[in-house]
Amino acid sequence: MDAARVRADLTTQALWFRYVALTGTGDLIDLDGYLQGLTCLESGQQVVLAQALDEALDDGPGTHRLQAP
Repeated sequence: MDAARVRADLTTQALWFRYVALTGTGDLIDLDGYLQGLTCLESGQQVVLAQALDEALDDGPGTHRLQAP
């Protein structure tokens, strides 16, 4: 998912704001750790994160949507 964040040209903080706006419950440290492969997110939270990334990618040029886990 971090590769998608980079493709969407988002900072981790900007992605976290999008994630929380869509009912994400993890904090910024949780999200950063997950993107770095250091921690896990519950599967439901992974779906919310994927949705936040999909929306960010839709806002940018081209369409490269993610598959929810």
